[in-house]
Amino acid sequence: MKELNKISAIILLLGGLLFLASFESNAQSRSELEKQRGKLMEEIKLTQQMLEQTRQTRTESLQELETLNRQIQIREELMQNISRDLNLLDDKSEEINKVISSLERDLESIREEYAQLIVFAYRNRSSLNQIMYIFAAEDFNKSISRARYIREITDFRKKQAGLIEDTRLSLNKRVEEISEVRAEKSDLLQQENQQKQQLSNERNQHDRLVNQLRTQERELQREINQKQQTAERLNKAIEDIIKREIEEARRRAAEAQQRQDGNVLSLTPEAARLSADFASNMGKLPWPVQRGVVTSSFGTHPHPVLRGVQITNNGINIRTEENAEVRALFNGRISSVIYNPSFQNAIIVRHGEYFTVYSNLREVFVKSGQEIRTGERLGIVYTDSSEDKTEIHLEIWQGTKKLNPALWLLSQ
Repeated sequence: MKELNKISAIILLLGGLLFLASFESNAQSRSELEKQRGKLMEEIKLTQQMLEQTRQTRTESLQELETLNRQIQIREELMQNISRDLNLLDDKSEEINKVISSLERDLESIREEYAQLIVFAYRNRSSLNQIMYIFAAEDFNKSISRARYIREITDFRKKQAGLIEDTRLSLNKRVEEISEVRAEKSDLLQQENQQKQQLSNERNQHDRLVNQLRTQERELQREINQKQQTAERLNKAIEDIIKREIEEARRRAAEAQQRQDGNVLSLTPEAARLSADFASNMGKLPWPVQRGVVTSSFGTHPHPVLRGVQITNNGINIRTEENAEVRALFNGRISSVIYNPSFQNAIIVRHGEYFTVYSNLREVFVKSGQEIRTGERLGIVYTDSSEDKTEIHLEIWQGTKKLNPALWLLSQ
């Protein structure tokens, strides 16, 4: 009987621990999904504000299409988030149901054992019967054993009564949890249906807008050419500055009788450490603006409207709020501050062998040669009054190699 007590307790304890471990892991994953969902909802709110602002200024603009494309992407990410959360809720529901079934079986087993104990106790309910049972033993040692057995039976009966109550309470708690899960799932399904409807509406808006913009092909082609010329001017300015940095580094290396590859910066120990620090922060760098939405991504892509036309972006474009401050992504030194009417002010910051470029700035707060720290104010983003568009262009270079800034920034 004593061994049975130990085994029952161990089984229930292990079952509870296993459930809690899986439940805790599930809860952590759901917590992460809820946090991500909150960020996505904030980004959707921001893109919606930008869309409304654009529509008040212009109709059927490429800027509106770019922002709408991003909103559709975010909405799709949100749908995936909700779907993953629903799957986790299904897993959680299945786990709780398994525990409920296990607890019900345990409760039935414990009650059967307890019933047997009650029958035994009833038959030996009087003190006289117990005394007679003890002294009816063949010798003194067996009498002691019988006395101990009666005491253990009494103690075990009390423990079983407590175990029944604990199991019943645990069962009730799991039943409450399954009700909560069903309510959460119902709420998520409602959110999913709402997002599906909004996504369908946005895709319809997208198709209508594309068809309308295709009637403006000549104007769009002119806009593409202007942007390409702007990108080429900025690209040449950046390359010239980086080449000067490389030549200066090679000159210093030659003076120190060190051989260096023509496309590799000669780094002092301090600059080498800065390069390593910058590289180790890939995916962790702060955004250059407090609030923003990427409206044009890195690399070569099909034009969103014109068929057969490819557009190339050496960095990313981040649409933000008017008068938004631009801050440094990482510690470094200002290599150059340049101005061109096509890309406004641009700041190039060196981080060892890496460079970050911030262009389309209205104001600049730094000067060439200045040492800056992560998060330090660099300037104010320029607002195009004709389109009511506030957008910063960000690039990251490693020597003369262009990198995708989106891979370096902290995920929103």
